[in-house]
Amino acid sequence: MENAVILDTSVVIELLRGNESIRKTVQELARGKNAVITAITKYEVLAGLKEEKRSIMELVPCVDFGCKTARIADELSRSLRKMGLPASLPDTLIAAKAKEMDAVLVTRDKGFQRFVQLGVKVIII
Repeated sequence: MENAVILDTSVVIELLRGNESIRKTVQELARGKNAVITAITKYEVLAGLKEEKRSIMELVPCVDFGCKTARIADELSRSLRKMGLPASLPDTLIAAKAKEMDAVLVTRDKGFQRFVQLGVKVIII
């Protein structure tokens, strides 16, 4: 999916909480693009939602991981460890998917900044 914006868990949670500032920022960043989440974000958000609110997550396009994502994640992980900046597996997979799709990763988590030097497009809001 070209021309995409991947919304990280931290952003989706704020959107679900009704954070108007985040909503406006995401709307502006996603203008003319496909806003999607990864399978990891879907799981993380669903795990924290009450049963009656879970169906809302079916409205959000979700991208899966495959072998290509795994290879990119491995490259990112190895590079970060060499730099002394290890990252969690979920964050590495999300960053790898963004890199694979040449998408912009929109997050509130400053920890994703470490992926920028490895070619991942990250916007921290």
